[in-house]
Amino acid sequence: MFGTISILADKAFKIGDYVKINNVEGYVESINLRSTKIRTLDNYLVTVPNDTCANSIIENVSKASKRKLDMTFGVTYDTSDEKIQKAIDIVKEVLTERSDIHKDFHVFVDTLDSSSINIKLFGYVKTKSYFNFLAIRGSIYQSVVRRFRSEGIDFAFPSQTIYMAK
Repeated sequence: MFGTISILADKAFKIGDYVKINNVEGYVESINLRSTKIRTLDNYLVTVPNDTCANSIIENVSKASKRKLDMTFGVTYDTSDEKIQKAIDIVKEVLTERSDIHKDFHVFVDTLDSSSINIKLFGYVKTKSYFNFLAIRGSIYQSVVRRFRSEGIDFAFPSQTIYMAK
């Protein structure tokens, strides 16, 4: 009963919101005196007792005003310095051309991985919808791949070089 009162008083979520509570994530279908019912993306209906909700960290994804982009593009180690800079410029251009991306994004060389030089993109998409976010992210990947290929910038893939001692 107290869990229900705290959920309603805090307005942590409402019916239709997409939430994460403990290991359960999905859309809130109902809130009653004893429990909250959440429909997962697998279409399962999960019943979470309200006292569990009241004592858990609740992530209300529906309340987000934007979604985080965190993308990595790995290029081969034999990519020239000029082409690495060109790759960074391409990613920036792809994002600048889009109206659905916040303009405070960052693109930079992030790590020297075991088989790639990694270029990182960090920014935000102007959408609350997870499915719109996925479509936008996919479109960005496609644009970057197309532009990298046209500039002769090769993507790295996991590889090893083995040297044999005499």
